[in-house]
Amino acid sequence: MSMFLYRERAKQLIDFSSLSWGKVHPSDIDAVLEFGGKKLVLIELKTKGREVDKGQQLLLERLADNWKTAKGNEALVIYAEHEQYDTDEDVDLGKAQVKSVYWQHRNIELNHKRSVQSVVLGFARREIIERLEKDECSQLKP
Repeated sequence: MSMFLYRERAKQLIDFSSLSWGKVHPSDIDAVLEFGGKKLVLIELKTKGREVDKGQQLLLERLADNWKTAKGNEALVIYAEHEQYDTDEDVDLGKAQVKSVYWQHRNIELNHKRSVQSVVLGFARREIIERLEKDECSQLKP
């Protein structure tokens, strides 16, 4: 099941040029998940072989560090990649491969294949199960 409500709008590009000043310019975040005000997941997805810009990496990691300042909060930044080069085909973010994560103020390279979905489930399993038990979400895939 696709979450695209307006597929044609999703193809519309946003021009950031009027909000750029030298090296300072807007950055997009590919996905954000928040669980009960306690856990935050930020996801950046690139085509295999492309690297995250240093400025974007700093932004994501600073957001995660600032989220963590509240007692009991945890944040995770996921850097993932996909090999879907045909731009007419959708990319399933959950199936993308995690290249590295930023957690507890450190970058961790993953040497074994893990999907974005499995990493998110590992990080927020308790929160997801609580929502399932309350009938607040419809799926939990292993």
